[in-house]
Amino acid sequence: MVIRKTLVAVLVFFALIAKGQDLHFSLADYSPLTLNAGETGAFDGDWRVTGNYRQQWKSIGKPFQTIAAAYDLQIYALPGQFSAGLVIVNDQSGAIDLINNRVYLSVGFAHNNDNIGMYDPTLSLSESNLSNQTNYFDLNAGLVAERKLKSGSIKGGFSVQHVNAPNVSFFNNKDQLTQRFNSYVKWSHDFDSDVFIRPMILVSTIQKAQELVFGGDVGLYVSDSPNGVKEISLGIDLRNGFNRNADAYIASIGVVIGDFRAALAYDVNYSNLNQATNNRGAIEFSLIYISPSTAIKYITIPCDRY
Repeated sequence: MVIRKTLVAVLVFFALIAKGQDLHFSLADYSPLTLNAGETGAFDGDWRVTGNYRQQWKSIGKPFQTIAAAYDLQIYALPGQFSAGLVIVNDQSGAIDLINNRVYLSVGFAHNNDNIGMYDPTLSLSESNLSNQTNYFDLNAGLVAERKLKSGSIKGGFSVQHVNAPNVSFFNNKDQLTQRFNSYVKWSHDFDSDVFIRPMILVSTIQKAQELVFGGDVGLYVSDSPNGVKEISLGIDLRNGFNRNADAYIASIGVVIGDFRAALAYDVNYSNLNQATNNRGAIEFSLIYISPSTAIKYITIPCDRY
């Protein structure tokens, strides 16, 4: 079993005197570095590029919009299993025109079921034509454990965002970011008929507020496709709160073509806001490219002893 633990340093600046909500992607599995710092380098390949776009509440006014781009890679030049990641996020919060720009850096190491993490505080952030800015250090920590099974795998993750509860106030008063805890489990199982299922449950808590997302994908492995399609999948999830009514259904479709993974999701809102939204919530698109691995893989072959 491989266990990865990573610390990530976050430098953040805002363009207006306010603060936005934490990142909130329905396709959480397609935005691994924003979900859990421990996902840095947790893929089979040399490097990975991830892009996410989300638009929400367009039916009731100027929409909320979030764009995220991430890059992480394996560092083969160092002994052990080092990896590094970079995430850039632009978050625009509706009619109030709050612009929230974030830059994340992470460096992780995994070896013998243990590892360490570090951060680089020398990242330079600059942006022209912005006023009322604030910069602060925000620390996230994450852990991921994955075990291969006979016909699939099971993975669990836990992350803490805003570990140091940074003060984001533009004034002399305190306005601290509240710690957010994410816990999730994903199970992948392959059937003999080229069909697979990937159920997942994600729990997020901020003080007394909780959010539960559960559901999964069912899909089909495609063989000998002339256009390079390797798999297609359909997903349905439910986003709910422990102490409140359900929020939305999340319908999604995914496809793997060569080394690319793409997914499209739509949130069907049926909370108390559904009369204003007419059940229309958010649309989301994600794209991932994973470069094939050039690392030498060592395979243990059992042999008889005489």
